[in-house]
Amino acid sequence: MSAFFGELAKRLAEKWLTLLALPGVLLLAVSAAAATLGFRHALDVRRLLQSSEALVGHADRTSFAAVVLAVAGLLIAAAAVGLLAQAAGAGVRRTWLATALVGRGACARWGAGSAAGTTRCRSASRFCGVACRRCRWEAAQEAYESAWAADASAEVLSALALRRNRICLAQPRRRTWMGDQVTAAETRIRNRYGLDVAHVWPRLWLVLPDGVQQEYRDTRGAFDRASVLVGWGLLHFVIVVGTWWWPALVIGCGTCFVGWLQGRHAIAALAGLTEACFDLHARDLATAMHLPVEDGPLSKPMGRDLNARLRKGA
Repeated sequence: MSAFFGELAKRLAEKWLTLLALPGVLLLAVSAAAATLGFRHALDVRRLLQSSEALVGHADRTSFAAVVLAVAGLLIAAAAVGLLAQAAGAGVRRTWLATALVGRGACARWGAGSAAGTTRCRSASRFCGVACRRCRWEAAQEAYESAWAADASAEVLSALALRRNRICLAQPRRRTWMGDQVTAAETRIRNRYGLDVAHVWPRLWLVLPDGVQQEYRDTRGAFDRASVLVGWGLLHFVIVVGTWWWPALVIGCGTCFVGWLQGRHAIAALAGLTEACFDLHARDLATAMHLPVEDGPLSKPMGRDLNARLRKGA
């Protein structure tokens, strides 16, 4: 038992050092540099070295106990900053996923409607709002359906499908692109199998193989780490506000941008993995619930029966 707790303490210490202490020390070092240099001497390396040498000389004249207490205080402060970054990352995830559904709102960049009353967005930017993304998706979907009806070649259909899927795999409904990735997975699962992801997923998780569960945890962990990285970037803006040291603005913007890119990649992979779990293991859940399972993929009637069993009348 002592060996178990010793190994557990070792792993917790490694995780604490990696996730909280080291990034926190780096942020505190940037804060110290910002306070030392300020705006007028933002890139004065000699001034920074002189300040560091003075600090080291002061440490040499200080007792060992005082140095130990100072290092301990530095680590505690770094851990506190790390917890603050974790909290900021949680807020970033909520903003990215934007759980609120959005109706068809007005869009300043929409053009005049067609004869059928539909509208078209003049913006080709992927950074526009949900109304523009929905408009672009509907236009891409209509182009795909028209090509299908005209019996277009497989290459043309593939190109049109790729153009539509780059916007979203289903009609955009959330305020953000990342939120739409999650909603698209839920919509596609419901349309294909008739399953309610919110009710089915907790039970499906219990019948997934260990390897699949670990892959899902790793992908979800990558998404969480990306949001925390953006949280670290946001903390650099606090340094900018407090000291107006412009290099911190560059560091913060770069960190936020990298975290945002990683978050987009991770959420797309997570949505695809969620669909794969239902594609490959929904029948296993139906079997575990002692429902009659037909040969072949899970059908919508079977999915509705499974929904009814899991909802328990709710």
